Amino acid sequence: MRELSRRHPSEVIVFPDRSLDTDESMESRGLRFREILNSSRPFDRLLRHLSSARTSVDVCLYLLTSQQLADAVLGTMRRGARVRLILDHENVALSGSQVPRFYAAGAFVRSRPSDYIMHHKFAVIDGRKVVTGSFNWTMQAVMGNKENVVVTEEPGIVAAFEEEFEWLWREMGRDLEEEDEDQSGISMSWADITL
Repeated sequence: MRELSRRHPSEVIVFPDRSLDTDESMESRGLRFREILNSSRPFDRLLRHLSSARTSVDVCLYLLTSQQLADAVLGTMRRGARVRLILDHENVALSGSQVPRFYAAGAFVRSRPSDYIMHHKFAVIDGRKVVTGSFNWTMQAVMGNKENVVVTEEPGIVAAFEEEFEWLWREMGRDLEEEDEDQSGISMSWADITL
């Protein structure tokens, strides 16, 4: 983990934690996953960034199966942050997907069928911080894959990711058949998703 700038805080986080035995098999790591998660400094750092949201978290992902990462984002929602989630349509109902938890919590979720994959992996936190990189939000990414996450508060980069998220949000919602109002008065849009 390396801070890149004092003016606009930035950090590079690499996975897996370098303290892990690189020759250890996936099966062996799988048996020790709780131990690894509880001691992984990169994972702890990522969770802290996600949990830091006060007003909003906009997440755009290919895949979301990590319960711990979902917990971090859903925790911000319980503290009053607005959560919007865009996912690749093919992975919404995948075994282990955390998307049903977001629906149940009342998060805004959009996805739509396409001939192409939605391969982004980023989150915009409070409109001032971006978390992005090669990292899919899965346990395999945390525990074994060679992955990177860049976290930055550089205004130009944050603005570019905000613009992309807003464009995708509109694009994913342009054919919505249903608009519902939840009990708090927040307009909730439901995409064509079968769970």
